[in-house]
Amino acid sequence: MKKKKFLVFSAYQDDLDFARASLYTLPLLIVVLYILLLSHGINLVTADLGRHIENGKLFFSDFHVIATNTYSYTYPDFPVHNHHWLSGVFFYLVFRAGGFVGTHLAFLVISAAAFLIFLRIAQKKAGLFFASAAALLFLPVIAERTEVRPEALSYLLAGIFFFLLLKYREGGLSGKMLALGLGLLQALWVNLHIYFFVGWVLAGTFLFESILATGFKSARTKAFGLIFVLVLAASLVNPFTYHGALAPLTIFHEYGYRLVENQPVWFLQKVMNRPNLLYFEVMLALLVLSFIPTLVRNRKKVQPAELIFALGFGAA
Repeated sequence: MKKKKFLVFSAYQDDLDFARASLYTLPLLIVVLYILLLSHGINLVTADLGRHIENGKLFFSDFHVIATNTYSYTYPDFPVHNHHWLSGVFFYLVFRAGGFVGTHLAFLVISAAAFLIFLRIAQKKAGLFFASAAALLFLPVIAERTEVRPEALSYLLAGIFFFLLLKYREGGLSGKMLALGLGLLQALWVNLHIYFFVGWVLAGTFLFESILATGFKSARTKAFGLIFVLVLAASLVNPFTYHGALAPLTIFHEYGYRLVENQPVWFLQKVMNRPNLLYFEVMLALLVLSFIPTLVRNRKKVQPAELIFALGFGAA
């Protein structure tokens, strides 16, 4: 009898160990696949990496942030808001330490870290199977951008913001400490990449959700309000002050031409043959449809913030 109990216990322990191992092994395998898809050679003819490295080099020559269209032959004195100057400093330091190989490795590590954060969030929300399946299905779109660019830093910071805001909503963090932490991260983000406005969107959406759920006077709403205000205020901590903070709203003024990555999917389908454009539309449709079963069964399980992010960023 004791032997049978021991065998049952051993089998249960083996199953438990396998389940624990799969929690780590499967996500890591997906991340390895993601890294392989990103591992392309650096083409300095078409990529912007050379400019970012040179920006960093020029910064260290006189510790002055480039504020003009320096690389223009016809109008080098034209004023610009160099919203990613700190990325240039980062890439230059990494390049000095490890060359192009080291720079590419840093890009892969940053991209993988961002991917893992979002995968971990999805796993907590939907479980290992559905999170992994979604990650694999979306991988062709996520791995579309293979060039070493500052936007990878934005992906990582967006993931950290989202993770910490969810953590606070679930009661795992202090509101004041989170406000201070996200304020400092936003001060960093505003100097790294133009996507820093995503920090506003994330903090503002959680504030909106809290107002809907608990009203204006609740402690949670006040905490999210403080976070939102500090994130906005921290955006002023850049060499161009309020001009730099408003860059996402003014960057398309006098842009000059239609940059391909800034165009909507429906427009790009008319001018180029890219399978990922149709694939994105299919995946977006599946994303929208995935909310329907939960809305039908139990609407309370669908949090407004997650719904807004899914539909809002998908539509954008």
